Amino acid sequence: MRHARPPAVLAVTAALLVAGGLTGCGPTTTDPPRDGLGRVTESARTSAFAVEVGDCTGPLDASGTTETIDILPCDAPHAFEAYASPRITEPTYPGLDATAALAERECRSAFAAFVGVPLERSRWTMKHLYPTQRSWDEQTDREVVCLVGRASGGVTGSLKDTRE
Repeated sequence: MRHARPPAVLAVTAALLVAGGLTGCGPTTTDPPRDGLGRVTESARTSAFAVEVGDCTGPLDASGTTETIDILPCDAPHAFEAYASPRITEPTYPGLDATAALAERECRSAFAAFVGVPLERSRWTMKHLYPTQRSWDEQTDREVVCLVGRASGGVTGSLKDTRE
């Protein structure tokens, strides 16, 4: 299970439930095809654990839970782009609130270097995926995935250095 939460300045909260897809209880997923540089070449519905820095995604499930996520080529219309993936180094799970705070801090820190302006001055939304107790224990999930984009979609190309 992974959670996704926008920064505290935003009111929307979403959670990603992906453990079912990894244990065989959820829908079948496919890793997206990639070119020699690792860029996604065709859309694929896959586990949220498969999102890599540089990947672009469809919208996150507004209901708060999902087992899969759509990964799309970044030159096609998409909602979010993964721009950083810091790892949590604590030896034990720090708790959901502490993990969310760590994810927000790390993603906010990397935001300006990627987009070119601080989050507070950007027109883009920041969200992050981060481990839950379950994914920490069952999948040894230690990764935070930082996402930038627009919940309504319509983003085309990378947001790197857009200064917006």
